Amino acid sequence: MCIRIIRPFVPTGLAALAFVWGIIAAFPANGIAQTSTVTVDTNLVIVSVRPSDAIQNDIDAARQAKTRADVQRSAAQSLRDESNAKVELAKKEKEVIDKKIDLAKKEKREADLVTLEVEKKAAESVKNLLERQRDLRDAELELAKGEVELASSAETAYGLELELVKKRLELVKSVGAGSSGVSVGAMLQVVRELEERTLKAQKEMADKQEAVAQRQKKIAECRLQLFESQGKLTSAQ
Repeated sequence: MCIRIIRPFVPTGLAALAFVWGIIAAFPANGIAQTSTVTVDTNLVIVSVRPSDAIQNDIDAARQAKTRADVQRSAAQSLRDESNAKVELAKKEKEVIDKKIDLAKKEKREADLVTLEVEKKAAESVKNLLERQRDLRDAELELAKGEVELASSAETAYGLELELVKKRLELVKSVGAGSSGVSVGAMLQVVRELEERTLKAQKEMADKQEAVAQRQKKIAECRLQLFESQGKLTSAQ
């Protein structure tokens, strides 16, 4: 298998100049240090320039979301463990009834068999209901885990975006100060690599969002199944 190594693109000559001016064009005309009103993007600036304070707000929100998700994950784990214990108990109760039925058949106690069969049916309904409840707890736990992962991914993506904004400003200042071509080229490479990492992080965050949406759908399905199991148990009584 042939592996092709793709090296980072470092603009040189006119390409470098165009790239730098593309970045400069994305910043407001009233000062490169100000970014609070940046909305302009160009074909050369793939990652849109956003205000630093807006990005920081997103970082803070991601951290808060992660804290909440961690709490929810812990609570969901406890509920799932409790639900699983109930299912195991219901299984044992059904096994006891099955043994009683076997004994009644062996001893030909027909009257007891009728009663035991009714008890077995009721025990099966209860077990099925508890299993559907456990499925819901499983789905809730998976959602909580997914939300933790999403928040962590968002914090990473926004952190890289903020670092990219800082490096872009450094690059623009360097060009304005008349720095050497070698220095500007090195800074351009840093910006390009940060852009790539930011884009990949944003894609990962979008993937996590999609995963969370799928888990939310799973919860809705589990709740519907639990509702139907409740209906069967009620109608059987």
